[in-house]
This record gives sequence, structure tokens and C-alpha cells, in this order.
Amino acid sequence: MNTRTIILSIACIAGLASGPSALKAGAASVPPIEWMTLPFLFIGSAIALFLVLAFQVALKNDKAFSRGWKLFAVGTVYAVASGLSAVGTAVLNSATGPPMCTVLVIGSGMALALMALKAAFASRLLSEA
Repeated sequence: MNTRTIILSIACIAGLASGPSALKAGAASVPPIEWMTLPFLFIGSAIALFLVLAFQVALKNDKAFSRGWKLFAVGTVYAVASGLSAVGTAVLNSATGPPMCTVLVIGSGMALALMALKAAFASRLLSEA
């Protein structure tokens, strides 16, 4: 088992464990999160992550791009796992609503950005062993 697998597993487990607190944070947001807010969170997280790492490519800083991609990949795994846990907790407690999807939507936007970056700049991702 390599280091990358261990780190991603820890991020996934930590995300699953933090789902109920992510649900509480979404429910406590001011102003309250509504269904129409979720697409903006998805698009905003995707665009923001894409711009942050694409800027490194524009500066021809492949090392920063590669390390940033890998770091955001861990964060994305954590966010998606936490979002799935929050959705599961909300469904089990019959507390459905927009706050249950907040972290999952943000994590999904991040995942979309990472996939787009990998497709667009695959040759720039350095394999650091």
C-alpha cells in the first residue's frame, strides 16, 4: 500500500466521520441555504479551483500545479465523503433540505475542476515518487 492510498483513505474516513457536523454547519448558515443556492456553490467551487491551478500552469510552474492538484484531490475526497455522510445523516433523521447537500455540492464542483484540469494539462502533472 503506497502513501497516496493511505492519505486518501484517511481523508475519506475523516470526511465520513465529519458528515454530521457538516450538516449542522450548513443548517446554521446565515443567510439560510436554499435550493437555488446549490448550483452557484457547484459552479463557484469548480471555477475557483480551476482558476487557482490553471494560473500555476500559465506561470509555467509545473511543480506548484502538480502539488496543488494532489493537495486539492485530498480535499475533494474529504469534501465528497463528508457530503455523502451529511446526506445520509439527514435522510436517516428525516431532515431533508438544501443544507444536507451543501458540502457534497462543493466537493462535486471541486471534483469536476480536478477532472477538467487533468484532461487539459495531463502532461504538466509531475509524477513525484
